[in-house]
Formats: sequence, C-alpha cells, structure tokens
Amino acid sequence: MPLITSANAREMAAKGNFIRWSRKPVPATTEQIPAPPAIVAEKPDDYHSRRLSRVRAQLDSLDSRLEDEFQRPRPDAKTIKAIVEAQMRLSEQERILAGRPMPGSRRPGNERVASRPTIDLKAHPRELRPVVQPPAVAPAPPAEPSPQSP
Repeated sequence: MPLITSANAREMAAKGNFIRWSRKPVPATTEQIPAPPAIVAEKPDDYHSRRLSRVRAQLDSLDSRLEDEFQRPRPDAKTIKAIVEAQMRLSEQERILAGRPMPGSRRPGNERVASRPTIDLKAHPRELRPVVQPPAVAPAPPAEPSPQSP
C-alpha cells in the first residue's frame, strides 16, 4: 500500500497551509546598520611606482655586484650564475611593473598614423583646388530638319 495517497496528501496540504497562514507577520525592523569602517588603501599608482623604483634599485645593485665579481682575479662561476638568475627574475618583474609586453606577444593595432594627412575643410578653404580642370564643352549646332520622302 502506498504511503502517500491523494487523500492523505490533501490532508497534509491543508495542515501545512493552516500553519503557514496562521503565523503572525514579523514587523519590519528599521534599525540602521552601521557603516563599515573606512578602509584606507594605498593608491595603486603609488604602490606600483614605489615597487618599480625598488626593483630598479635592486637591479642596479646586482649590476655593481656582477662588475665586482668580474674584477676579481678568479671570478666564481656559481656566484655569477646566481647574480645573473636574480637579474633575470628582477628584469621580468620590472618589465611587468613598467607595463611593457613580452616581445612578439602584442600585434600592432590601429596605432599607426594615417598615411595621408587629413585636411580640415573649414580651416583651410584655399588649399582645396581641383587638380584637373573640366574640359570646356561647346554647344552642339542645331540639328537640320531631315528631308522627308513624298
């Protein structure tokens, strides 16, 4: 025997509706929610410019360390390799912070200057002259009446 029939489904629906409709409405609260505390954040341009200057200073420091290493009587290959790898990582950060794309990753767009200069017609009316004068057309002579046969 099925547990849910149309008769007991009708009975359960009536009980559920009675309970739902007999609830008292909850009054709407009008208390104000406090505003979140103001977050003081750095300007993104300020952060990027400071970070970019730090990375460039570190690159200069690595350049001087590399020159010092080459000035030694017997330069250490491991030290040179470590300095060069650090330079590569910092150069990549500097490229990203400076906003330069990787070579070959960006196709030239519509940034190219137009091949022909544009002329403002209102500003320079005298510069526009026809290149070829139209040929003078002489009026055609009047047509003679054609002889009609009898």
